[in-house]
Amino acid sequence: MQSSRSFSFSRAVPGEVPMSKAIACLHEPSNFIGLSPYVISYHLAPSTEPSSTAVSKNYVISDRVNYLPFGLWTGQIDVPVTYTNQEDGVEVVKKPPVGITVLERWTLQPPTISNPQHPNVAELVLRAELHGNSVTLCMVEGIMKKSLESYIDGMVKVLQALE
Repeated sequence: MQSSRSFSFSRAVPGEVPMSKAIACLHEPSNFIGLSPYVISYHLAPSTEPSSTAVSKNYVISDRVNYLPFGLWTGQIDVPVTYTNQEDGVEVVKKPPVGITVLERWTLQPPTISNPQHPNVAELVLRAELHGNSVTLCMVEGIMKKSLESYIDGMVKVLQALE
């Protein structure tokens, strides 16, 4: 039976990084790919859109997978990933070969609360949806939440380094 799960995370992005520079950072797929400690390799996949109208970048990311504890048996899976730039961030669609689809929407929200000590604190928001078989989702939901939470923390560090 098909099912879906959704969750979101948000983090303050303190500092004086201009919004345009931060959005440009979100528009660079390698900044996201580098957040995962499991990535073995990645390459740009052929686009299905004409290059003059392409707004998405398609990648194939090879991740290391531990089938047994302590690295007794490892392997790799190739995950097709599409990054589509948006005005306020990026949309990421991952289709791992386990029968699920992961939709991520990363947005950078401009400062909304007037804080005299930190007038330029933006907010990085990650909204994620998992779609797939209900049994599979039960097995991967906790892992995905933990991974995405570490990715948003890592992206905050990447954005802070832009200062």
